[in-house]
Amino acid sequence: MKRFALVAVLLITGACGTPSGPDVAVESYFSALEAGDCAGAREVVLRPSELDCTTIGELEGALAAEGIDLADASFTTLDVVNDSATVEISWGVGAPETVETQRVDGEWLVVMDTAA
Repeated sequence: MKRFALVAVLLITGACGTPSGPDVAVESYFSALEAGDCAGAREVVLRPSELDCTTIGELEGALAAEGIDLADASFTTLDVVNDSATVEISWGVGAPETVETQRVDGEWLVVMDTAA
């Protein structure tokens, strides 16, 4: 259940960062969420001010609580078109999920759907 809350936060907040590729940006974001590290999550999102640190703190350990080891998840860049890319996350359980990223000033950032 909390895994879905992590994805919901991803979809309804904003994305900015320093990772070297779209898949690395998404993995860094989920690592920060799992650690309850709001500052770390804000580094890899496009609109960091839209990321609620209270919610991030509440999500600490959510993946582990669902039996998901982030080290076993795979993050794969599927499509890159200009400065946009889609990353697929395979958690090892359930269906894979996709996350959109955008390159801004040479850095890949997680893009969140604030309209969701």
